[in-house]
Amino acid sequence: MNLSKEKLDEMEYFLTQSLKGQHLLFDPTSVAEILRKRRGADDFTLESVEKAQDLLNRFLNYPTFFDKMDFLKTLPEQDYELFVCAYFHIVENTILINNWKH
Repeated sequence: MNLSKEKLDEMEYFLTQSLKGQHLLFDPTSVAEILRKRRGADDFTLESVEKAQDLLNRFLNYPTFFDKMDFLKTLPEQDYELFVCAYFHIVENTILINNWKH
């Protein structure tokens, strides 16, 4: 996945906010439900990783925050859940790698 510096900066902003506990992209109740439902599931097969990368790339290519939110709202449930799981997997790994406290 090749992303411009601008797109990487956008993603970094969302992740930084999430690391502070401010999950701007998601409704906390639905996130909790998705993560609880999919806990322990092997979501990260080669196929699902490629799908998650595609979803993330498409998400980042929308020009505004509101366009990005509209994109997330239009995803089929399974794709939305995969996006949420992948996003929080990235957040979790960022915390672990940097030994940050959430």
